[in-house]
Amino acid sequence: MRLFVAITIPEDVRGEIGVIEEKLKSFYSAKWVEPENIHLTLKFLGEVEEERISDVKRIIENISVGLNGLDLSLSGVGGFPNLTFPRVLWVGIDKGRENAKRIMEQMEKEFTIFGIRSEKREKQPHITIGRIRSSVDLSTPKSIGEMTYKSRIFKVEDLALIRSILTKKGADYTVVERFEL
Repeated sequence: MRLFVAITIPEDVRGEIGVIEEKLKSFYSAKWVEPENIHLTLKFLGEVEEERISDVKRIIENISVGLNGLDLSLSGVGGFPNLTFPRVLWVGIDKGRENAKRIMEQMEKEFTIFGIRSEKREKQPHITIGRIRSSVDLSTPKSIGEMTYKSRIFKVEDLALIRSILTKKGADYTVVERFEL
């Protein structure tokens, strides 16, 4: 089963991100993340055997129990590796960024002990909104740099273990279980 751990984003904030995606469509040809699938990935686990899922749940439960509420807000639009030649477009985390980063690092540590491959890159909490196929407009970096976005502050109430099934239309996500903070 292909799994990842994430923070789900409130519906109204996902709707705002959908508006940003619409604006960016004039600059990029991309595989856009559908608003209902927008989330903050904390740890991509990849393929996990059915008999190991209870262990995965236990790790997430242990981490979530130690978290006392988490407030997040989103801000800005950027790209990896940069806005000049991005492969991924994202919305950044503003309030709660350091806390999200600590959770990501804790998950990295716990799941590495469990035997799931560690990512060596520095943790950069973000919400992926599109994977670039090509640029449409050469003024893109300047134009995106001028875009402003700031969401309301929202309370994170749980961590979600999510199953991802890849289809020809894109990924289909199903929440396997939620773990209250």
